[in-house]
Order: sequence, then structure tokens, then C-alpha cells
Amino acid sequence: MSKAGLVPDSSTTRPLFLYLTSSAALPLHAWTILTSLHEAGHIIPIAAVNVILESLTILDQLDKAVDSYKQLHNICTDGPNTETFNSLLQGVARKEKRKDQAMFLAAEMAALGVKADQLTYDRLILACLREDDYEDAFRYLEEMIVVGQDKENEDGTRGWWMRGGTAGALVRRCIVAGDERAWDLLSEMARKNMGNSKLRAWADEMWKAREDGIKNEGMNMGWGL
Repeated sequence: MSKAGLVPDSSTTRPLFLYLTSSAALPLHAWTILTSLHEAGHIIPIAAVNVILESLTILDQLDKAVDSYKQLHNICTDGPNTETFNSLLQGVARKEKRKDQAMFLAAEMAALGVKADQLTYDRLILACLREDDYEDAFRYLEEMIVVGQDKENEDGTRGWWMRGGTAGALVRRCIVAGDERAWDLLSEMARKNMGNSKLRAWADEMWKAREDGIKNEGMNMGWGL
């Protein structure tokens, strides 16, 4: 495809992705093949690397995916692109307590001048949610809104925000922590027509139960005297 002047991307590598994810051993075998092709003088497009990294993350081999990323420059002169990091962040967001890897990848993007897109921020938010201190999730949300304020979405609207599932996860995290920012998030979800009636009902119920629990605890400790 490259020799024919066509630029491979994620859409053209879907058949490879389906094959590579059929066995845990195949992605690293594919990496060996790419290395051999590079040594034989072939130019390796970043899409070929990305499909291997994505396959590794889907197969729950995140550490191997990150190790492969660190060797990327040995076989691909183009270097990583936004899709490279999004694939890796997908694996990070699915793991518990991997914020350090998310921060490493975010720093790599900044150092290499690779621009984050809406999906990048979404997955960074998810990675931060899995920590006890999830404040960075809101920092990335704020940055996401600023960076994407003039960007056009597929539905014709402008401005970046979280996907519905990510927004819901952040709401639930806030409700459990007693964080009142949950209500602003729910209002924004409603404004963006993200169906959240069940989530709001759950939030109302959990918030009331939490307040009742705090009130009862205070009564037991003599606060109501």
C-alpha cells in the first residue's frame, strides 16, 4: 500500500487486528516479522505498528505493548502518532492503578509533539478515575474542553467532552466520594442528550443514603443534642 502511494490506517488494518487478537502469541510474532522487514530495507508504516500495539492491549498484555512502543523507533522512522497513544491508553484505562503509565504516555506525547484528540483525553480521564485521588480526571476534562472548544464533532456540534460511559463513570466516582461536582456532570450529560435518567435516579438514591448515614452517625455521636 505504501509503495502504491496509499497511506494505511486503522480502517485498513482491521483484518490484521482480528487475526492478531485470535491468539496471545501472534502480536509479538508479528513484531518479529516487522523487524525482519525493516532489516530487509522496507519502510514500516506506523499503522502496522499500531495494530500490533492495539492487539496486545486487547489481549491484556499492556506491559508488552508499552515495551514494544519503547522499541518503535528502531523499526519505524515516522515515529508514533495520536492513534499509537490512544491504543496504549485503552489498555491503561482498563487496568487498576496504572496512572503512572498514563502519565508516562502523556509526557511522551508532549515531548514528541503528538497532539491529543478527544479520545486521548477521554482515556486519560478513565485512567485517573481508578486512583484514590481522582482530581487529575477533572484537570484533563478542563484541558479537553479548552483544547476542543472549536473542534467539530461527527454530529455537527462543536466542542469536546467525555463519551457517555466515561461521564457516567466519573459521576459514579463523585457520588461515592460525596463530591458535589457529580450534579454539574449530570446536568451537562442531560444538556448533551446523553440518556442518564437511570444514572440520576441512582445518584439521588445514593446521595440520600449517604446523607442519612452521616446524619445518623452524628446523632449517635451526640451532634443532635
